[in-house]
Amino acid sequence: FICALEKELPEEGTVIDGKGTITMPGFINSRSRAFVSRIARCFPEDYNCDFWKGSPNYLRINPFVNIALEILDDEEIKALLELALYEAIDGGTTTLVDQGINRDVALMLNLCHKKGVRCLSAPMLSNKSKLAEVGFWNDVDFDTDIDDAEALEKLKWNKALIYKWRESEIVQAAYGLNSPEVCSSSFIRDVVTESKKDDAFLLISCNETKMEREEAFKKHSLYPVELLRKCDALTPRTILNGMSQTSKEDINILKSFLSKVAYCPQEAALDSSMPMFLPFRDHHINIALGTGRTSVSILEQLRAMAITSKLDSGKRQNIQSVDVLYAATEAGRRNYRNKKIGKIQTGFAADLIMIDAEKPNLTPGYLPVVDIVYHLRSSDIKNVIVQGKQIKDNGKVIGFNISKDISTAKKAIEKVWTQANKHCVF
Repeated sequence: FICALEKELPEEGTVIDGKGTITMPGFINSRSRAFVSRIARCFPEDYNCDFWKGSPNYLRINPFVNIALEILDDEEIKALLELALYEAIDGGTTTLVDQGINRDVALMLNLCHKKGVRCLSAPMLSNKSKLAEVGFWNDVDFDTDIDDAEALEKLKWNKALIYKWRESEIVQAAYGLNSPEVCSSSFIRDVVTESKKDDAFLLISCNETKMEREEAFKKHSLYPVELLRKCDALTPRTILNGMSQTSKEDINILKSFLSKVAYCPQEAALDSSMPMFLPFRDHHINIALGTGRTSVSILEQLRAMAITSKLDSGKRQNIQSVDVLYAATEAGRRNYRNKKIGKIQTGFAADLIMIDAEKPNLTPGYLPVVDIVYHLRSSDIKNVIVQGKQIKDNGKVIGFNISKDISTAKKAIEKVWTQANKHCVF
């Protein structure tokens, strides 16, 4: 058993049972975007967009997301979410901290409750009626079109979600904010006030791209983290998502407020950004691993974080496998402030995964932690258990009609593409 994942744990410090099975805490995906991860596949990540002046990928994906939320019904959105959740469970994820947009959040919470997956989910509230996007004439729409009074109606809806799931053992709702460049400072303060009243988590998209930083400065004369500090948004229950364009000044601010960070290395790399894991770790800021708009499987992120961080530092020893595994388990627990997950220990929840250590890609298995980070595949994970209940048994994810979901999802995406073509999106 991997009984604990403390930073000082030596890589050889694991015990494999007589059946050749590694049992370890389930992975904690500290920043998933389940719905967007499906819609993002409408757009090629490596498309030549010079005529869009190098704008980040998310601005080119957002038009498809906006269309999907406008024209798809709940069953179609649910099918897309089920595919993402299936992928997460198959890859050994037992906890998702998911940031949706609006009605997909409620559907995600219901789905995770039904399937038995631990989940904390929040919307992306802002002073915009839809996500910012690149227009047909290369214009980027960051203009806010909702005043605080209208935005507060969305905040009331967010609050109702929190109270609906407050008594659940495995599913919770949180308050959520979109990037500061699409929020008024007064609305940010309103959301912060409600989150403090309810002692709830606050998930904020922040510093994901240089463009966001620049737009926030144009709007507020402050960079995102500086603005959040001014609005009293930085607390131990604040989780900042993205953070791939973070300055040294930002890091010093975050350190003093004990706010948490969720970082998505593959998402950053797809936008040609170098990783930010090492600066956060070296300044003792809790940084946990997430997937963002990419595949909801945490396994790809393990390798992405390890490899890109080595490239960033130029020294392979600066990040070790145990650092990466810590970010996907114990660090996620600290972000989530759940004292009963992320470890195998008496009194902790039975959120576990069981790995077939006798697979060829995991043999000879002298360094299990290294194998998990660099070589583990979803097909190697035999069992996934949440709160003592199996949700993957003997290699099969339980409770999904995956063929029906695939059929529904394909038709849904075809509808999105048809509408996108009418609006000259691409």
